[in-house]
Amino acid sequence: MADPTTFDGRKQGDKLRVAADRVQDALAITALGASALTIGLIKGAAEATALVVKVFSGVLSDYLGERKGVALFGYALGALTQPLFAVATSTGAVLTARLLDRAGKGIRAPPLDALAADVAPPHLRGAAFGLRQALDCVG
Repeated sequence: MADPTTFDGRKQGDKLRVAADRVQDALAITALGASALTIGLIKGAAEATALVVKVFSGVLSDYLGERKGVALFGYALGALTQPLFAVATSTGAVLTARLLDRAGKGIRAPPLDALAADVAPPHLRGAAFGLRQALDCVG
């Protein structure tokens, strides 16, 4: 059994991400009057967008041979969309911000995985990928 006092970056990052999502959901419900169904549809569409974009992002980074640039574009897109949540005055604006944010996640994930595989020795690729995931979760 794991020591409960040990810091597990992935679990902590997941908790922070869940907390941030809940705050965004609460704001959408209280400030915009969105229903739980609307929020669920927005979140589902956003996650689906991330999954679809990952396919094309991976192909693009392989084709261009420019993993770092594609990943940086994904991070920039995600970062630039965060202020949109604060100024959103409708559920459409929240949907747009959420879709762009998740598209940024979908753009950056495959090139980062490929970068980890490129630089890690074959016997350490699993550890390199795990470290990349943990660092991504904590921000």
